[in-house]
Amino acid sequence: GLPPLPLGRALGMDALAVVAEGIREALETEQESLLGLIAEQLQRFEWEDERRTSANACSREPSTAELQVLVRKMQELAVSPSLRSLTIVGSPMHDHSMSLEDFASTGFPQFISG
Repeated sequence: GLPPLPLGRALGMDALAVVAEGIREALETEQESLLGLIAEQLQRFEWEDERRTSANACSREPSTAELQVLVRKMQELAVSPSLRSLTIVGSPMHDHSMSLEDFASTGFPQFISG
C-alpha cells in the first residue's frame, strides 16, 4: 500500500493523478511566467546596451585610421593651389601663423605618409 499523507488519508491512483496534473499545470504556469520575466529583462539589457553604445559612439576618440585620413586631408589642403593663392594675396593667416612652406618644412606632413 501507499503510505498515508500528512492529511491522514491515503490517496488512490485516480486522486494522485489529479494532484499530479494540478502540480504539472501550476509548474507550467510558473515556468511561462518566469520565461516572460526573463524575456522582459533581456529586452531591458538590450535597450541599455544600445543606449550605452549610442552614448559612447558620440564621445569616443577617433581611431588611428580616422586620424590618418584627417592628416592626409590636411596635407592635401596644405599643398592646395587655392590655399597658396590665398596666402600670396594676403589672408589673415599669413600674418598670424607659420607659412605653408614653414609648415611643410617641419616634416609633419610626411609623418603619416611614411
